[in-house]
Amino acid sequence: MNNQNSDTQLRQALLGLAEEISERHTAPASTTIWLRAERRSRQLAMERATRPLRLMYALALAAAVIVAAFALYESSPTTTVLAPLLRWSAPAAILIVAGCWMLLRAGRIDPRPTS
Repeated sequence: MNNQNSDTQLRQALLGLAEEISERHTAPASTTIWLRAERRSRQLAMERATRPLRLMYALALAAAVIVAAFALYESSPTTTVLAPLLRWSAPAAILIVAGCWMLLRAGRIDPRPTS
């Protein structure tokens, strides 16, 4: 009898709490929920589709940095083997890095995944 009494009191307390919460907080409209789910779905699809592009941008940026470092090394006065060929390599590498940066910014492709 005591167990049944405490169950009834608990049930009534939970129902009262549920009514109180439902009065203070209303659920969003189903249209809002659907639109948010669609937006999230499109965002995830875009992230999946642009993953190879982000990888290629990162690789191009790394390659440009390596070329720039190599060009600066080769254009130093101590090494003159490839200096005539690499005279324009450093400016070209800088332009490549700037181009990659602009592609990342213009395409609004963030290399960091969003949560």
